[in-house]
Order: sequence, then C-alpha cells, then structure tokens
Amino acid sequence: MISAFRKLLGPAVMWGVIGFISVGLLAYLGWGYFGGDGGGSRAGGGFVVATVGGDPILYDEFSREYGRQMNAYRQMLGDKFDEKVLEALHLKDQVLDRLVTQLVLLQRAKALGVSVTPQEVAAEIKGLRVFAQRGFSKADYLLFLRQNGMSPGQFEAAFERDLVIQKMEELIKTGVQVSDAEVLDMYNAERQTLTVEYVELPDLAVAKEIADKITLAIGEGKEFKAAVQAAGLATRTVSIAGASARLEGLKEPGVLRQAALAQKPGQVSSLIQAPTAAYLLRVVERKFPSDAEFEKAKVAFRRLALGRKREMLFQEWVRQARREAKVWVDRQALGG
Repeated sequence: MISAFRKLLGPAVMWGVIGFISVGLLAYLGWGYFGGDGGGSRAGGGFVVATVGGDPILYDEFSREYGRQMNAYRQMLGDKFDEKVLEALHLKDQVLDRLVTQLVLLQRAKALGVSVTPQEVAAEIKGLRVFAQRGFSKADYLLFLRQNGMSPGQFEAAFERDLVIQKMEELIKTGVQVSDAEVLDMYNAERQTLTVEYVELPDLAVAKEIADKITLAIGEGKEFKAAVQAAGLATRTVSIAGASARLEGLKEPGVLRQAALAQKPGQVSSLIQAPTAAYLLRVVERKFPSDAEFEKAKVAFRRLALGRKREMLFQEWVRQARREAKVWVDRQALGG
C-alpha cells in the first residue's frame, strides 16, 4: 500500500529524511536492534537549513535526499544528465519543498492524533513487492537496505512517516462525496462532441494584428469564415470528442482543445496564444450524450468523479496547510 501522497512528494519519499531507530518495530519483528548507524535524532544530524513551526530540517537530511533525487534523474536521463539539467529542474528547491511539505503534514497529523503502530509498519514492509517472490526474511530485508544505502532505522522511520501521511490523506478524502449533478457534469465534459472552426496564425509577431483585423470584420457583420478569408487566411474544421480526445495534425492540440471546451457555441474566441502559434476559433456545435447513455455509464463515472474530486480537494488542503505553516529557510546554507 503506497500512499498517493507520494505523487506530491516525488518518487523518493520512502528514502526521505533520517529519523529515529524504530525499536518497537524491530522488537515486533523479533530481531532486536541490528546495529549500524541507525540514523540520528533530528537535532543531531547537522546544521539547520529550514524550520517548520520550530521543527528543524537538517542539512544532512536535505543533502541525503538531494543526492538520491539527483541519482534518480541521472539514471533516468543517462547521457543527457548534466549540471544544466539540475539547474533547469531547480532540484534544490524541489527537494526542500518536499521536505517542508512532509513536515507540515506530519505536524498536522500529530495535532489530530493520527499515528501508526509498529505492527502496522511491519505488516506494510513485509508486504512490499520486492519480497513477494521469495517471501519476507531478515536476510533479504537487510540486503535490500544495503543496496539502497539505508539502515533499518532510517528506512522504517521514513516508512512510518509515509504511512502517517497516508492516514491523513485517507482521513481528508473520506469525507468528500459527489452529487449526481457533479457526476453528470463530468460525464458531459468527457463525452461531449464539439465541432470547431479555427484559424492558425503561425507568425506570432503579427498574430495580434491579424486577430484584431478579423475581430473587427466580425464586429462589422461578417461571418467568422468570411472575416478570416478577408484577412488572406483560411479556416479549418475539427471535431473534438471529449475533454481527453487526441487531436492529430495540430501544432498545439492541448491548447486548442482547452480553449474550445471553455467557449460557448457561436462565439468567436479572443486570441489564443501558444508557444508555436496563435489561434482564433469558433465552436460551431456542441453535442452532449443522451440521458440513456449517461445512465449506462453513471456508476463508473461516479467512481471516477469521486476519485478526482477527492484528489483535488486533498491537494488544496495540502496547499492551504503549507500557506498557514511558519516556514523559515536559510538560503545561504543551501547555496542560493
């Protein structure tokens, strides 16, 4: 069971900040203390680079997480990986933001009395897919940790934090429901069909001038197609089937689709600017599915709508928690 919150923190959250030795967990697993460095207390792992409500984030944990994230990108990008990539990714900011967000949510969890037991942590670790083929054993567990450069205490503390955050996520999401109207709105958005007439303005330097000319002609009574032709251009027509439909042969299909979905039938859009071209468009027709089609798909779309709404509201809750948190960052200590 891996928390959906890892989508917010990134793929390396399990390998996150260094924490305490989980003596209770080790005793529950029947091994006692293994030895090794076992991590350190949050106050004993180097100087402070940030605080969240007075709780420190230490340079050691930041450096460790930064190194793991950097290695992950190196493995993913191969020969394309270099320092310029790190600068473009703002990796230091990414790592610090994840550590701050994690600490904010752990503080919220503590305030609400959300916690996990050593038994819960042990059960989750034993159920990891890496142990599925041979079954869980102490030897395989220690080998797995050595391969990932972690001690049992470090891994278990990070895992415990992740499970606490997952419980918080589930607590927030459980109270969210969707109405029939919300399900219908989502179904119509996904299954509607639009007929769109548009003109592409490939020269961004003069796109606004041409768009103004076309708009003026429409204001004087010309139809969209005629106004475009008067500007020396031609319209194209495309059918858009749903909010996630693929559009082939367009330079900026996503931009055009989103603009069309927001447009009322018959109205001409304002200038739509994209990286490689600009557009004007008019929605000629918008068709929605029948009530009978909706009834057939209602149950499946209710699950989909509920999942999306819960995820959206949870992410907004996280952003609000971040905004309310008292965060101090020593930028000089982080090198910028």
